[in-house]
Amino acid sequence: MKCTALIVTFNRLEKLKKSVRETVKAGFSSIVIVNNGSRDGTREWLSSLSEPAITILNLNDNLGGAGGFKVGSQYICSYSNADWVFFYDDDAYPEINILKHF
Repeated sequence: MKCTALIVTFNRLEKLKKSVRETVKAGFSSIVIVNNGSRDGTREWLSSLSEPAITILNLNDNLGGAGGFKVGSQYICSYSNADWVFFYDDDAYPEINILKHF
């Protein structure tokens, strides 16, 4: 089962770091992160990630949560073959065994 995580973030770098760390540990097939125009170093930190399962979509402006999820959803629909997509903000941290339920 292929499960993709879609995370939208805006100016909460420390929370995002934890969210990404926990998402990677949970074993998602792919992770799409939409940076909603953050100005707190998020773009720079994201560019330093080397995890092959992570795709980063940097937006120039904050489109709000719904706008960020729309951009991420469109990307996933176009480029992913995921069976399940998990939508969450940068302050959500998936349980390590979440994917066992799918």
